[in-house]
Amino acid sequence: MMSRFPTGTQLNDILKLSSPVEMHDLVDKSLTHPLEDLFSRPGKKFRNQIVELGYQLAGVASPTLELTESEQQLCLSCSEVLEALHAGSLIVDDIQDGSKVRRGQPSLHLKYGLPIALNAGNWLYFWPLRKIKNLGLSPERELKLYQLCHDTLLRAHYGQAIDVGVAIDSLPQDRIYAVSMASLELKSGALMALAVTLGAAVAGADPARFASLEKFGHDFGVALQMFDDVGNLGAKAEFYFHYTKRYEDLLLKRPSWIWAVVASSYPEKTFQDFVTAVNNLPDESFLNPWLELHELRDVAKKKAWEFLSQSIQQLELCLGPSDRDQAGLSSVKQLSERLAKAYD
Repeated sequence: MMSRFPTGTQLNDILKLSSPVEMHDLVDKSLTHPLEDLFSRPGKKFRNQIVELGYQLAGVASPTLELTESEQQLCLSCSEVLEALHAGSLIVDDIQDGSKVRRGQPSLHLKYGLPIALNAGNWLYFWPLRKIKNLGLSPERELKLYQLCHDTLLRAHYGQAIDVGVAIDSLPQDRIYAVSMASLELKSGALMALAVTLGAAVAGADPARFASLEKFGHDFGVALQMFDDVGNLGAKAEFYFHYTKRYEDLLLKRPSWIWAVVASSYPEKTFQDFVTAVNNLPDESFLNPWLELHELRDVAKKKAWEFLSQSIQQLELCLGPSDRDQAGLSSVKQLSERLAKAYD
């Protein structure tokens, strides 16, 4: 795998030490190796496609969706920026949530220790900014990318503050939907919007087209998180300590699409029965019958598909009649369906 982290002269330039060679093995042990471990694990790895779609739909590329080799490399570099930011957030999330598994293997804080994992996760918030500097963009576009990453990180930390600071079942039922949706928007929505707008920004999209793509990316990310939350209701046990991510957000009382749907779709008595069932976890004998009786998984999935369809329809209204735009829209629909099923 091509190295995505600084090595050799590049590492020396960053460290600025009088004898930097002596530090390489130490940096590799406590930073590079744990991160290479995480990035080598199986994942959905679709974000480069989202960045490329943002580039293609910016309205300034070639008349077809075909990108040149240099354009593909630029989009790949942008997607590596995005993947690094996302991975950093996953490491920190796992620490805050006490999660045992990440991508089928022990979470980094369990495998390498909390200090190493926390430092690695935080480092991934800063390394992408260095990568942006090396993209060879004009000063205006380079600044735009810095601003996009900064705003995304800022919004995501507000979202995480809601997640870790609010026991969702402590809120009134009529407030839970809005708070849960805010969490989805500030984290998953903001990250996917970044994927689309990184591509659109380096392509040079005009402000109106950029805003439309940003809105779609935001809603697309929210929709995918909805499907992910639905999928967690039926998640299977993983090998490590027989741990399962099923019901994890419910156990932690985190805002999620599941809480949003239950609070907004069921009457008070039914909602309170759900809260009681959740409070009995990890004993599932109360929750499983409730889920089956009220068909929550089907209800939540249907509403997620409706949300995703509406986001695509809104994008369609903003695109033009050109062959490129219509081909791009077709690609969006195909990718949306594939990813929704993969998350579910």
